[in-house]
Amino acid sequence: MPDNPLYTYTQEILGMLRACVEHIQAGQALFYRPAAVQLRMLLCDTTRRHGQIVDISLLPQVSPRLSLPLLGEAPDGDRRPLETWLEQSLPTQPPLSVRQLIRRVCDQDGGAHVDLKPQRLPPAQEACAAWILAIARVILAEM
Repeated sequence: MPDNPLYTYTQEILGMLRACVEHIQAGQALFYRPAAVQLRMLLCDTTRRHGQIVDISLLPQVSPRLSLPLLGEAPDGDRRPLETWLEQSLPTQPPLSVRQLIRRVCDQDGGAHVDLKPQRLPPAQEACAAWILAIARVILAEM
């Protein structure tokens, strides 16, 4: 599998995610934004093809049977298939799923884009940083 370009990209992105986590843990909380971009590429990236939204995220392609422990659970606790795991609700204000939080940080909060429409802003920066870190830790522990 190491000759597979998707595998290579996945390993590189996991390395960047690890570096972001290290920066966050060292007190540089704003690294939650680039961490969210790495998570989007791994978990919930999409594109439009022929008028339809197509999932192009890496982990479903590299590890199609991936299941993950629910956030806040022990690593050997209750596990969900990736698609279901991404839809788990987070206790954020406003309430968001894991997928929605990652996309909001990437698409509106300066991860990859900035969109300052008040009704679309993600939860408070501290909450975003904490949840992105928690999500990243689960992914890194599993990969």
